[in-house]
Amino acid sequence: LDDNALGLVISCLLMGAPSSTVLINQALKENRITFDMAKRLCCTVSVSSVSFYLVTCGVILLKNQTLGILLWIIQLFVSLLLLMITKKTKIRMIIKKEAAAKTDAAVLIKNALFQTGSILFLIGGYLLIFQTLADLLTSAFPDDVRLFFRIISEFAYGCKIISSSFNQKTAFVLMSTLCGFNGLCLQFQSLSLSEMKLPVIQFVS
Repeated sequence: LDDNALGLVISCLLMGAPSSTVLINQALKENRITFDMAKRLCCTVSVSSVSFYLVTCGVILLKNQTLGILLWIIQLFVSLLLLMITKKTKIRMIIKKEAAAKTDAAVLIKNALFQTGSILFLIGGYLLIFQTLADLLTSAFPDDVRLFFRIISEFAYGCKIISSSFNQKTAFVLMSTLCGFNGLCLQFQSLSLSEMKLPVIQFVS
């Protein structure tokens, strides 16, 4: 990684998916990184945001902020490990020196609101689809099987269901595993926002 790519990696780790996917797509669309570089970033640093680990998992679900911090440290370590494993694909980000164009502030705000609304619409759509279909398609299965599919298809990576179904120690281990996987719901949100056109099976795997 060069200095500019390192900045992109840090931004992705802090923002969390699927926002990090949008950031990577923007760099790819502007030809600042190549397809292979973008694929490497999506597979290594497109994880949950810091606030999700510290607040949602630690404070709200596990009732222990220390565990939330440990979850974030584990995921950070895993991302760094994956970056080391995939270092064969070097990331050299191209910075284009262009004159800043004057744009009306109202136009910038309007575009930002439109993009935010589009992303929230996609997130809400996938949330509705996965939570509804998961219950319908697994209604005839035993409870243990249904629990598995509900966990991997839940919007919050399965963490909410895990925290209410297992003791704190087991929940911590399962959350650490599933946060790295990101869950099917978030995987497909990221896929819908991605412009890399990866096959579904390849993207999820």
